[in-house]
Amino acid sequence: MPQEAPCQAGRSVNRHKFHAQPTIYEGHRYDSKSEAEYAARLDVDPDVIWWLPHVPIPLGIDAEGKQERWRVDFLVCEKGFTEYPTQHIHAVDVKGMLKKGTKVMARLNKHKRLWRIHAPFPLKIVVKGVTVEIVEPD
Repeated sequence: MPQEAPCQAGRSVNRHKFHAQPTIYEGHRYDSKSEAEYAARLDVDPDVIWWLPHVPIPLGIDAEGKQERWRVDFLVCEKGFTEYPTQHIHAVDVKGMLKKGTKVMARLNKHKRLWRIHAPFPLKIVVKGVTVEIVEPD
């Protein structure tokens, strides 16, 4: 069961705009309770073969010549759903909420554009435990 991460003594606490609470699940610190709960769901999903938390994915070079990366919340490998046994890999980004016109939404839209161009597998955007969008690479 996910548990809220304790504050470390002597460290300033950065308050998240939407009050996300860092949460510990199976010894790993997640940025929010929603992420930790999603990890718990992956652990019991019979279609999931394996999964990794907080994986940086390269998304090309930005205008300044620096490597653009997006740390997705999860990289998931699921069993195939066709007549041939295959594996399906996709990334997952968990959001507590999405509000139009916010910096979070602008950054997400930028990363989705880059994902379509550079990513090797689909990305699922999950809000409150429900997949709201799947971004397919071109």
